[in-house]
Amino acid sequence: MISFDGDVGKGSARSIHSVHLMDMLAHCGDCLQGYGGHRRAAGIEIHRKDVDIFKKRVDDFLSKNLQPHDLVPIIEVEVQTSFAEIDLWTAYELEKLEPFGEENPKPLFTVSGLRKKAEPAKIPAGYSLWLSDSCGRTHESVIYDKDLVEIAEYGQIFDAVFSLEVNTYHNIPRLVIKDLRIAQS
Repeated sequence: MISFDGDVGKGSARSIHSVHLMDMLAHCGDCLQGYGGHRRAAGIEIHRKDVDIFKKRVDDFLSKNLQPHDLVPIIEVEVQTSFAEIDLWTAYELEKLEPFGEENPKPLFTVSGLRKKAEPAKIPAGYSLWLSDSCGRTHESVIYDKDLVEIAEYGQIFDAVFSLEVNTYHNIPRLVIKDLRIAQS
């Protein structure tokens, strides 16, 4: 996205896992006034007259460096775990790894075969969903993505990818659902 004030524009970019923004901007560097950032986020300064050539250079870079499979989203999961291993101490220990960002991503976990205890319930920031494992251990989860809420409404047994946080109101661990799929039976 580029916003202009007169003939000079300032832009901000975010990328997918397979496009290194700094490499792409280096490819376009001669038509930029300046740029900086890292692999997944960057900023540029550009003159209005150079926008068309910049677009062509970006298209050229992407056509040479991207394959169709690069457009498939990926989720890098740290570990497959179980509800027996999720507790408040672990959630607090994970908080000690902050701040999270490009060079220090928030750890993601996966658990398979989780049962929905009740339908997703609207809460101020998203949707609350209570899930249980095959041994009856139950954890609260929160979903912010409406597409994932629809999956949760439709299915009964799920495989989930999540990060872990502390629900400070109830002082319990809470799963922040990042991906959800209906489990294969």
